[in-house]
Amino acid sequence: MEAEAQALSLHLRKETFAAGADIHATLVPQGMQNSQYRPGAIAPEMPAILYGPRSERVKNAQLYHARALSLVEVVRKLIILEAEEAFNAWEEAASQVSAAREAAEAADLLADSLTKDFTAQLRVRVDEVVNARVLAAQTRAQYNEYVFKQIIALAGLARVTAGGFQSELAEGFAVK
Repeated sequence: MEAEAQALSLHLRKETFAAGADIHATLVPQGMQNSQYRPGAIAPEMPAILYGPRSERVKNAQLYHARALSLVEVVRKLIILEAEEAFNAWEEAASQVSAAREAAEAADLLADSLTKDFTAQLRVRVDEVVNARVLAAQTRAQYNEYVFKQIIALAGLARVTAGGFQSELAEGFAVK
């Protein structure tokens, strides 16, 4: 549309849509590159005025349009990559959660069994009961850590898809 508007004027100077709309006034969110890479937003690229003969102004407007289209394509591909990475992180966390849940339940059963045997005055030492309880607490803590990682991965997936993927983050987790 900008190229068509530039073609309508014979003047050597013609304002663009950016002159009437303040596209440069809004601050663009900055990116982050710490433990999680989060790219910053890209501001629209269009000068407020194009100068030169009509054919040059039309050509420049078409170049800006082509650059914007290529940028859209690059951003789409980056979003797809980021979504795939977020999904893979969630999938890995989900597999760790199920394995950790089984280990925590097995450790709890062992600790309960040793406690019952100790209270029944069978041949179980106090340090065995204490070690079993410590092991059960450690495996439960590890399970909780994996649940946390899975929830963070789900939140990342929701962020990448801009809310397209929604989940009740903590639903279904029995954290003790």
